[in-house]
Amino acid sequence: MNEKNKLLIDLIPDEWGSKLERDGFAVVNTHAPPADIQFTSPMHVALVMLSAQPDRQVALNSDRRQTGLAPVGSLELFPRGSDLFALWPTEKQSVLIAFTDDHLKQLAGEEFDNDTFSLRPLSIGSIDRDALEFAKRIKREIENSELGHVDSLNALATLLGVHMLRNYSTIQTRTELRSQGGLTPNTWRRVHDFIRGNLSEKLTLVEMAREARLSPSYFSRAFLKTTGQSPHQFVIALRLAQAKHMITETNEPLEAIARATGFSKHSHLTALMRRKWNVTPSDLRRDRDDIAASGESEGDA
Repeated sequence: MNEKNKLLIDLIPDEWGSKLERDGFAVVNTHAPPADIQFTSPMHVALVMLSAQPDRQVALNSDRRQTGLAPVGSLELFPRGSDLFALWPTEKQSVLIAFTDDHLKQLAGEEFDNDTFSLRPLSIGSIDRDALEFAKRIKREIENSELGHVDSLNALATLLGVHMLRNYSTIQTRTELRSQGGLTPNTWRRVHDFIRGNLSEKLTLVEMAREARLSPSYFSRAFLKTTGQSPHQFVIALRLAQAKHMITETNEPLEAIARATGFSKHSHLTALMRRKWNVTPSDLRRDRDDIAASGESEGDA
């Protein structure tokens, strides 16, 4: 992100919670004391309440403040360039997801064949159950930072961005004429080959959907119907299987294997492998070596 977009992260105090920046979007998992904040937003922002906020005050591009109850699941949207004032008299837990203008325009073009839009701000207390579920999943990914959250956060942010555009923007959506089934055999083969050929690279939902020649949200649904897994879950499973093969069949260093199979670092691979199979890469390599040593001893005898 450029310096202008980093300002959004900088304006939120570090002690309020975890802050992450990715290509085109940023996420903040906040647990803030009573406070107020005022700034001009350099990004498009979605704020989802994870705790009820009585007597919350918000003013957007105006000196007039709305005051009211923001229950759990309330969604607030602040378009890029908005002058925002917000005050909360009680402790606040929330998830904030912010998109650069370029990123949201690209997503709108991929999903709707139209990158001209404006977001519609919401009044205090506007509940969105879908956005709440996205926020809860994003919070879990941030709190389990060793478990592959980069790819998962990218997918969740993409789907939330599509949700925002579809439900709270002026965009003219295209008519979805495709069936609600899974991927066709040819599309599945093309996507599967693309994933296998790029396991060592960052694989985003948008890139996989583009390979399938489908919109991101439709691709996500069709992929789940075809495989029983989300694209992110499927990619992680393939990466783990490839890593296991390389650990047991080659002498490559474990750090190199982690990078070759798309994991950011060895500890990332270790955490996921332990969670899925209750075993670590070092365990697999040691078991392999023990078996080989045992076979050599029997041959000598």
